[in-house]
Amino acid sequence: VAVTGRLSTWLSPPEPPLQSYAEHPAPRIGEGLQIVRQCMETLVAEAEAVGARTMFMLMPARFQVDDEDHGRLKEAVEAAGGRLVRDAATERFDAALAPLPVPRFDALPPLRAAGPDVFFQETVHLTPRGHEIIAAALEAFIRQQGL
Repeated sequence: VAVTGRLSTWLSPPEPPLQSYAEHPAPRIGEGLQIVRQCMETLVAEAEAVGARTMFMLMPARFQVDDEDHGRLKEAVEAAGGRLVRDAATERFDAALAPLPVPRFDALPPLRAAGPDVFFQETVHLTPRGHEIIAAALEAFIRQQGL
């Protein structure tokens, strides 16, 4: 962004940040989701070929769970001329993977229900409590799916 600001007469303006969560994402987001689905199709086929089973886990961003973090990012995206849709990336990945006959576990509901202290504020990593919540929810999902 800093470079494009200096070279604005040569280049088009930068796109707003967090495009996978944008109301109207850049075309590269849709292209990336198609690539993800193709890669996952390959993984599923390779796993089946050796007798392994596959599942997908959708992992949310910290701001999807933490209201204060979401507020800050929403303001930043709006200042850059975009609109942040909090769960857009999760919904887009879920839709892209839906045609594949593979169970999908969405970690967002159990993390959101647990509150904002499931991610470290300094990083995008789960806290020990966040790991415990995901472990319990994932175990229940795996058992429910017969995996």
